[in-house]
Amino acid sequence: TSITSPSNNSIFVSGDNINISASASDLDGEIAKVEFYSNQIKIGEDLSSPYQYTWTNPPIGTHNLTAIATDNENASSISEVVSVVVNEKIFCEFMSDESIEGSFSTGYKITFETIGSNVKITSELYDNDKSGVVGILFRKHPFQESYLNNDGGLVFSKTIGGLIEGEIISYAVKFAFAGGLAVTKYFDYEVGTSCTLSTVRNEKNLPIQIYPNPASEKFNISGPFSKAIIFNIEGKKLIISKSNEIDISLLSNGLYLIKILDKKNNIIDLKRLIIN
Repeated sequence: TSITSPSNNSIFVSGDNINISASASDLDGEIAKVEFYSNQIKIGEDLSSPYQYTWTNPPIGTHNLTAIATDNENASSISEVVSVVVNEKIFCEFMSDESIEGSFSTGYKITFETIGSNVKITSELYDNDKSGVVGILFRKHPFQESYLNNDGGLVFSKTIGGLIEGEIISYAVKFAFAGGLAVTKYFDYEVGTSCTLSTVRNEKNLPIQIYPNPASEKFNISGPFSKAIIFNIEGKKLIISKSNEIDISLLSNGLYLIKILDKKNNIIDLKRLIIN
């Protein structure tokens, strides 16, 4: 038996799944099972060909993977070691509805993720009132624009290479759609750093919190605000409330976006709520 995937010395980041595949054969019998191990601890098995296992959310660190094939007479063979590394995910996320051209009805999220000397920039549009959307990446200095890859739905990405840890990069995203366009503000990112989810219009630094999160029947909003609007992940507006306690008993399980507004209808925060 041998591990055919992943290749030796592959690198993953926290949150990735590792798809492990192995080949196994028996000249005088049949393979009964193939078991998969990480650092000599069993993580899974497969009883039929093709022999595969998806390792969900493996821990950070170095993992020596092996496969043990056992035949119908209980004889076994172990593969050579395949070593993989899982690194901590280094990223920053920004959520806003601010634009330098056009306008957004709901908002967007932009993520910068450092992967070695590369940064993957992912943009997700929350507006559900726009069709035929195309994502275009704007570099601030020197100005350059390039098309983003569509990752499905309203999610677009592009990987920028040849960067140095500590370098500051600045990018915006233009969403072109049927009948118009909207361009996000520019976001600065320091290569090789992580930060918590940021909202760019919380100018007063108001201490907005939602709890419990995850929630089931109700959740609360603490801090001064005028109105909260709950959207599903497709950007559909579901609930508008001015109360600190909001009933969500009629909503299905899943991820939701909460836009929190002040008296002038400016966004002071964007929150994500899990309902279970």
